[in-house]
Amino acid sequence: APSAAAAERLRVLRGAARVYTDVFRSPDSSPPEHFEGRNPCWGDGKAQHCLPAFYLLGVYQAGVLDLYSRLEAHPSVAKLARSSRVAHSFYSQVHPTWSEYLRALAPAVGEASAGRLIGEASPVTFHFVWVHQEKFNTAYVEAMGGFWRECNGRSAAAKLALPHRECMRR
Repeated sequence: APSAAAAERLRVLRGAARVYTDVFRSPDSSPPEHFEGRNPCWGDGKAQHCLPAFYLLGVYQAGVLDLYSRLEAHPSVAKLARSSRVAHSFYSQVHPTWSEYLRALAPAVGEASAGRLIGEASPVTFHFVWVHQEKFNTAYVEAMGGFWRECNGRSAAAKLALPHRECMRR
């Protein structure tokens, strides 16, 4: 019988597979359980895939791309084309697909093979992560949505008397 930790990991993976079916569809594009090296890379010799070793999570006008350009001045960080820093961000896509993400990261595989760290920087990560995480928290969103609508639909005077965050705590 599997250990409690292994059973929990399997439960989590099955849940993730129901939400992001394309990640687990093909064995050659599904990431392994453990990675070797500095970047999470895997492959069968013919097709090689890599994921970023670090992420710069950003919001609009916060200087994320400027910070990335400063980081890539270090010889251990992959130098990627400016457009690819944003274009391949998995969570900055409205309907991300795993295969498109891996394809967009493919040019960085050589950098990873040379031992340089691949990074991802997106000035919209926080916004889109919230959008995507609702897929995992549907029950929470459904339960809290009524409270949010009730608190948000109050008159200006009621909102002044009891701020929104206090209304939501009730």
